[in-house]
Amino acid sequence: MEETAKHQAHILLVVMPLGETDATPVDVMALYSKLACAALADENSIGIYTSGTVFAPDFYRDVCSSLHENELPIPAWIFIGLYGSEEGSSAYTIGLEQFNKMELEILNSEQEPADLHAFLCNISDYLISQNVTLQDGETIGFSAEEKLSITRSPAVAGVAEETLKIDY
Repeated sequence: MEETAKHQAHILLVVMPLGETDATPVDVMALYSKLACAALADENSIGIYTSGTVFAPDFYRDVCSSLHENELPIPAWIFIGLYGSEEGSSAYTIGLEQFNKMELEILNSEQEPADLHAFLCNISDYLISQNVTLQDGETIGFSAEEKLSITRSPAVAGVAEETLKIDY
């Protein structure tokens, strides 16, 4: 709260490809992140609101430094929400839609929240970096033996109307 009390101004940053372009959503987001990092380098910046959350300048810049190694800064681009209930741990994404992908959810899992977070980070990276589009009724896994079912249905959490549920 002490940092936000210092807020005096803000910058709205939008990157829109114009005309005929071969720019992919990854190209657009990479440019957005580089411009945001430049703005966050100012000593007076106190944060950035993107992908459904507020990030500290140093955190956002550190995560986005992975772009220099041609790696995607998934934690800066995709918010992963976690919550629990008596039925288990659940997780959802916000941000995949900017890459023309459906948002994901895992509901009532026996997995630990940290494992759900890591799993959705890895799946998000795979979908974006390989430009994969998941479909209702398919399976996904990180090995030949792992086959997790995918179901499209109304969202339980997050901001999307419909999501792909992964049975994990």
